[in-house]
Amino acid sequence: EAIIKQGIARGEFIQVNPQDTATALVGAYEGLMLLWVMSPKTMRLKESMQVAAQLLLAGLIVPQHVARD
Repeated sequence: EAIIKQGIARGEFIQVNPQDTATALVGAYEGLMLLWVMSPKTMRLKESMQVAAQLLLAGLIVPQHVARD
């Protein structure tokens, strides 16, 4: 949550509710971990975590074409 607040304050992240966003991020990772525990032979945990991080961060980062105050 603190990292999200810091990113918003610096103008690096879009305006979101930091607590809800942190909960969503943790939930995504916990869900991937659960899938891995259930199917460790077929679940590619490292790769899935990397994809999740890329997708989640892409949704938070302020687009470069948007002017920052």
